[in-house]
Amino acid sequence: MGTPNSRTGLAKTRLDQLFRDHSREIRREMHATEMAAAMAELGEPVTDTYLRMLRYGRRPFNPSDGKRRALASILDARPEQLPAGETGRAALNELWQAKLVTERKEPSTREVTDWLRRHHGVAITPRYLQQLRDGVANNPSAAIVGALAAYFGVPMDYLLAQPESGEEPAPATRVESEEDEVRLMSMRLFGVSPQGRAFITSVIEDVRRSEKLDPPAENGE
Repeated sequence: MGTPNSRTGLAKTRLDQLFRDHSREIRREMHATEMAAAMAELGEPVTDTYLRMLRYGRRPFNPSDGKRRALASILDARPEQLPAGETGRAALNELWQAKLVTERKEPSTREVTDWLRRHHGVAITPRYLQQLRDGVANNPSAAIVGALAAYFGVPMDYLLAQPESGEEPAPATRVESEEDEVRLMSMRLFGVSPQGRAFITSVIEDVRRSEKLDPPAENGE
């Protein structure tokens, strides 16, 4: 089992090899500035510095699903050939709990791995899946992440660790994130008794008062 640094090193080696293979195909070196311009044309703008840092392992390989596809397209590769990002342990366990609420039972790791194998041809052991949940294993292939996302009915991005850009998310991204949180909270209320819901509502109202928030409008806005 590799350390975080060794995993970054493996990602660097795999990505750098794809860059080298592409250079041989086009018979010249494609510079980072040229590649950044190509990414922008595909609707996935990045800086040339960001691309160089990814290539040489100076930051974790964790681009969004869209940037992963764009980068693969430019390199004439399949997205699954690129290094996989780090799976978000918290996101995976959150989805597991949501299954417990909606289906009234928590799926076993064996059930999930059987489903991945039957529907996506992805063969992993229940032990490895549990290691992903525990954060012990943290660098699955893109195929595994994609199959898990399909099982839980979420985009691949949901299961990837958040990029370490340090930038404030765009307003649209914040809205989508807040809507996801509302959906997950609603799922947790499934099957809760009216008395339980009333108690939860009173707790939320207490929290809102303690944080000095205005009462929500009647139309929910």
